[in-house]
Amino acid sequence: MNPQPDSLIAGTSPRTSPHWSTTDGRVIRNRQLPGKELHYAVIEISELAHPPAAGQFFMVSAGEEPSPTLLRRPMSVARCWRESGGYRLGFLYPAVGVGTRALAASQRSWKMLGPLGRGYPLVSDAPAILVAGGRGVAPLIFLAEELAERGRSAVLLNGARTADELCSPAEMGAPPLASGSI
Repeated sequence: MNPQPDSLIAGTSPRTSPHWSTTDGRVIRNRQLPGKELHYAVIEISELAHPPAAGQFFMVSAGEEPSPTLLRRPMSVARCWRESGGYRLGFLYPAVGVGTRALAASQRSWKMLGPLGRGYPLVSDAPAILVAGGRGVAPLIFLAEELAERGRSAVLLNGARTADELCSPAEMGAPPLASGSI
């Protein structure tokens, strides 16, 4: 058995603290995007162990009882900002199964566990090229926002099988990318 460095122990890394939290998030907005197969939800959380980094995710389930699903669903954070003394988290998802359909119908609360994962390392000052496919754009929107906060430009390339699977940053209320970005 190989010993694992501390940074590989579950829940720890240079970009995350060793703690996550379980909480109920209040649904601020949860709707299907016009003309899209995708839904976009904004969830308000008053307390977090720490804010998520781009590339991290939460395990989520509909907050209404009884839950129609046994297991939570992993969802990448598409956006994160502070507002009204708490955090607002954006999630982009398709309603394709029992669990995600329950989330799409949930207009009051979501049960949240996170943030989980390591997040993207931001070690370079060079412009970033971000490549996504369909709903895989979600964590890259958050990454583009983090890069913009640091004054770094980014090229965001997003493709999908069909137009109704595409989602732009503007459709999630994201601000423009940093100067020099496309």
